[in-house]
Amino acid sequence: MRYLLDTHTFIWFCVNDKRLSLTAREIIKDSKNCIFLSVISVWEIIIKISIGKLRLKIPLNEFIKKALKEYDFRILNLSLSHVFVLEDLPYFHKDPFDRILVSQAIVEDLIIITQDNFIPKYKVKTIW
Repeated sequence: MRYLLDTHTFIWFCVNDKRLSLTAREIIKDSKNCIFLSVISVWEIIIKISIGKLRLKIPLNEFIKKALKEYDFRILNLSLSHVFVLEDLPYFHKDPFDRILVSQAIVEDLIIITQDNFIPKYKVKTIW
């Protein structure tokens, strides 16, 4: 199966946070699954770090590179097709990062691993 990590899911998995569901942890660890990390999540993490909402023990570039290598995550870049979906996306969620993750999941036919209660309101598959 193909999955897209919500930003909090990625962070919680990498730092072994107990808030991550057992189901999410098992899906991410299963080598048969293809796990994507959006470049949008990296951007969101940078903003959270810069405004003091998030602290990492190592620099972000090392954190990301280590996660990509250790867990074989794939980077999902942003494309125009992802952005164009936003035009018709209902405004259930005000978070622009989550909205673009939803659009990426729609275009790429990915299941989003998220705890967010707003994301399942969209026509996208989620799991937690």
